[in-house]
Amino acid sequence: MVSITVVEEKKSKQMLSDPVEYLVSQGIPRDVAMKMVTKARQKGIPADFEIPGRVQTISESMWNKYFSQIKEAFNEVITELKSLPSIDERRRWLLENARFGSTKKTILATWRIPAMITCPGATELCRLACYALKGFYMLSPALAKEMVINLLASLLPEFPDYMVPKIERAVRESIKNIARAYRELGKPVPQKLDLIARLHDSGDFYSISHLIAWLRKLGVDVNELSKLLGIDIAKLPEDWYVRQWIKIAKKLPHIKFYTYTRSWRIPELVPALIEFASLPNTTLYLSVDKAMPPHEIEKAINLAKRYGMKIAYTGMTPLTPAILCKYEKEKILKVAKPTPCAVCKICAYGSADVVFPIH
Repeated sequence: MVSITVVEEKKSKQMLSDPVEYLVSQGIPRDVAMKMVTKARQKGIPADFEIPGRVQTISESMWNKYFSQIKEAFNEVITELKSLPSIDERRRWLLENARFGSTKKTILATWRIPAMITCPGATELCRLACYALKGFYMLSPALAKEMVINLLASLLPEFPDYMVPKIERAVRESIKNIARAYRELGKPVPQKLDLIARLHDSGDFYSISHLIAWLRKLGVDVNELSKLLGIDIAKLPEDWYVRQWIKIAKKLPHIKFYTYTRSWRIPELVPALIEFASLPNTTLYLSVDKAMPPHEIEKAINLAKRYGMKIAYTGMTPLTPAILCKYEKEKILKVAKPTPCAVCKICAYGSADVVFPIH
């Protein structure tokens, strides 16, 4: 295996270990880059998290509010399930209400489930500054309910067949929003717009054991939930959820699926993630940050090289040639209309490793 030291020795001139120098190389003015780093240290962001971006750390009150909303959403959804007389009706209710959404940043058809609860590979950085535990995700109990419904629907064996037409519809409906984004940027609208779906703008590929542990923390009776849904959740394979998306992607070969994951840190999920990444219509980014020990970052880089994946560096200078996320760069530069993911498309097609400031 190639060590981190060897990787760093082979860095090109663009591979800069100092965060300020890296930001400058990506077009950020030096004074802005220095101010970003200084401000982050003042906010208590550890020095290991080198590229802070638009940082709002997660306070204990924010953490408690988020999980209170998720717990309430579980209670509401389970109460609704109990009101339905049969297993078939409960399953149908979940599947019919599962949905793709969108965000201002991506404009793409987007799938979301609750953060942390579904993130077995989460690091200390995730707990400190995960964007999906704040802002937009804290505003609406309805959004919390949507994410819980999506999560529970994904446990059902019928999930892939039900989701295929929903995804097809959501992706095609997103086309008009993408065309509008091109026009707002003053760019010509391509004659044919790509069909792209983003997985997990909140959440990640969960393992069953991690999910069960969190359900119990939230006070959910897993045995009761299993009976309501007519499945034994505890007996599902660890990689059940990844394999659900493999089935869906295979059924929709004309749609490009992309996502970022830290679940490569979970050995039981790695074979399924490799299979997902090997499909011709998927792009998988392995997310890394300096809360991980060096040997784990090395593992991600080697996995990516071997299996055609890409690396997403979060808040750290890259160890492979990587570009700064265009949207986040333009936010830093205070561009009035930053380029959304649907127009950039670098990540959708895995054109490069990418660096995300902590945001």
